[in-house]
Amino acid sequence: MAIPDLALRRRHTRAELAKEFESHAGKRGCRQVAELLQYADMQAESAMESRTRLRCIDAGVVRRLDLGWQMFYAAIECIAVQANSARGT
Repeated sequence: MAIPDLALRRRHTRAELAKEFESHAGKRGCRQVAELLQYADMQAESAMESRTRLRCIDAGVVRRLDLGWQMFYAAIECIAVQANSARGT
């Protein structure tokens, strides 16, 4: 995860990175790195932050929440439900 983060931080585009990873298809680790590109963040400040973000993604932890109150240590994420879903309206 740190590699795509660092590349974006150095002003490479996602398209450039995807093309580079495709050119190394079949080499060890390239497929995995290419799959991580969608989660890359140029604002990551360290490799540890990148790894921690990936672990949160793997655990299903949402990246940012809709509402939060720091003084109560409370956060809310609102998820829309479509009218035609099994849950109804």
